[in-house]
Amino acid sequence: MFDKDPKLVNSMEAESSNMILKGKESFGGAYIFSKEKYSLYGMENEEFVSHAPEDVERRIRVSRLGGRIGRINGCLYHLHHYMGIDSRHNNPHKYKNYKEFRKVSKMNKEELSEYVSTWNWL
Repeated sequence: MFDKDPKLVNSMEAESSNMILKGKESFGGAYIFSKEKYSLYGMENEEFVSHAPEDVERRIRVSRLGGRIGRINGCLYHLHHYMGIDSRHNNPHKYKNYKEFRKVSKMNKEELSEYVSTWNWL
């Protein structure tokens, strides 16, 4: 629908009172980095598989490694889409993903920098 009529996005604001608020802050949607900076922060943590707290982990990691986190004003709309078995909160990788999240969250800047340097996908 949005491809056919981009003006629909404007009409969503008028309907916002009928929408479900999932939280005051979201950490997904879009991330914008220069390629150089993105590499310094480890790019994506490929230890995460499927749906996971990867958006929050990325924010913590980038911030802890010295990156500047900015936010824009306005709403972030999550459009309905197909969710397969591994896209749900109860996916088979959930516990491994949260273990990785806790591991990264506990690291200081030096530990995190050393950990990121071991990622073979960089």
